[in-house]
Amino acid sequence: MGQFEVRNFQDVLSSVIHLPSMSPEHSYSIDTRARLECTLINNPNDASPTKLKKNFASRSGSNVLIERIQAMNDIVLDRGSAQALTNIEFSINGKYVTNILADGIIVATPCGSTAYSMAAGGSLIHPAVSGLLFTPICPFSLSFRPLVFPEDAQLTFKVSLEARCSVFVSVDGHTRFEMQRGEGVDINVSKYLASYVVNSDPHAVSSWYNSVKTLLNWNGKTMKRSDSMNDVNQL
Repeated sequence: MGQFEVRNFQDVLSSVIHLPSMSPEHSYSIDTRARLECTLINNPNDASPTKLKKNFASRSGSNVLIERIQAMNDIVLDRGSAQALTNIEFSINGKYVTNILADGIIVATPCGSTAYSMAAGGSLIHPAVSGLLFTPICPFSLSFRPLVFPEDAQLTFKVSLEARCSVFVSVDGHTRFEMQRGEGVDINVSKYLASYVVNSDPHAVSSWYNSVKTLLNWNGKTMKRSDSMNDVNQL
């Protein structure tokens, strides 16, 4: 949910570049936002290079195996085109919690809370709040609800050896790879923050709250016309 509209990018960019000479009414500052880090876990019983690492190697364009990747918005684990539900062992800080039986799971940053996570029923989180948003996708159990974990939590997702299908991992909707039984990922808040130019004017209209209201129509409603109500009453 950006503060600036695309149609005004030239004026805003010019103002930021000439920041020292700007007039007092133009006030900008640098804000930092959390990102996610995804670390691969390979099946210890498989000594050969996995498809997981091969996919990351091909993404790098070299023979160097990439084992970590950064995400700005969210990391999604899903069942792909398989008809069976995912069966993923979920642990927090190395301690087993539960098995995830669902179409998938979304781990999002506060910035990413307004994207796929919101569509799956997750809460909106202000970017200034530090944490990891955990949102199930169509879970088998109706009691399996979204959660918010502290920023120092390490979430581990491992494909169960009893899983009926593989699990696909999508990072910010760009990088996508497949995990087989015994493979998994560690997800935590990255130490590499993202920097944003923001409007530091406290009276600025284009705030995060305004973006939620205008772009997402948050708590918006359409008033019914009185004549329409009269027509209904006459039926």
